[in-house]
Amino acid sequence: MVYVFDSSMLYYIIRGRPTIIKERIKKALLAGDELVIPANVMDDVMRTTQKMNSPELEDHISHILEFFDIDFDSEKISKDIYKKLIKWLKKKRIDPRGIDLKTAAYTAARGGILVSAEKHKYDKIEGLKVEDWTM
Repeated sequence: MVYVFDSSMLYYIIRGRPTIIKERIKKALLAGDELVIPANVMDDVMRTTQKMNSPELEDHISHILEFFDIDFDSEKISKDIYKKLIKWLKKKRIDPRGIDLKTAAYTAARGGILVSAEKHKYDKIEGLKVEDWTM
């Protein structure tokens, strides 16, 4: 299985509340599942981290990222699905603000499960599998 992490989940881990998440990550890795961070999420997290100017935080994040694959081709992979998703949302008259459409499209393109601490944001996207590992 492919699990795609959005920025809300990474921030949750970074803030030091990962006990239950560590168990889920360990279980997924033992099962041979793939844990992925798309490039757009990685960019968001790194930009935020650099603004904080904390070498300790950067080290902490580097340690966390050892467990993940970072897909720098994520936008190329999900480009067509992203466009279809935008059209579908407009057709359904769903306001896309607050939804990380790039990560949702990437998850759909990979046939994976989106792992988010903000699962409710993706509820309106039919067929997208979303799990909240904070519970």
